[in-house]
Amino acid sequence: MLNRKLKFYVSLFVSLGFIGVNAQSFFNVKENSGGFSSFYINDIRKLTFVGGNFNVNEIDGNSNSYELSSIRRLDFNGITTEVLNPSQEQQSEVRLQLYPNPVNEILYVKGKSAMDCEWKVEIIDLQGKVLKNEILNSLHSINVSDLNKGMFLCRIYTCDKIEIIKFLKN
Repeated sequence: MLNRKLKFYVSLFVSLGFIGVNAQSFFNVKENSGGFSSFYINDIRKLTFVGGNFNVNEIDGNSNSYELSSIRRLDFNGITTEVLNPSQEQQSEVRLQLYPNPVNEILYVKGKSAMDCEWKVEIIDLQGKVLKNEILNSLHSINVSDLNKGMFLCRIYTCDKIEIIKFLKN
């Protein structure tokens, strides 16, 4: 009888462990060269953009550094942003812009889109959590004074496109 209980608890513990492993969220870095790095979100201590480099510092002390010009895509829990180098930006359509960046209180969105279209904006933290969800007013401004200092993503839905732009909050 004791042996059956032990087997039951061991199998329950092991199966719960596998469920936990499957539920882990990832952060992915895709490079222009085709290289690909993947990190567990829970293992990341800090993400920084310093001096033209993107750094991933992990809880265990490991650190990975990437040149910004060599990064093609960053994927946060299925939220993707593409990093364009200046020559790619010039070739692309007129893009949306956020200003001022870094921002203290009011973030403005500038760009061209159909006049009769509402713009929907989501402010997202680096863990993928949507912190704000707004329809832009005629000034195309968002009050971000209640956000903590740090880096955020702004996902903007216009009539004809969806763009994700990163910004810093002071």
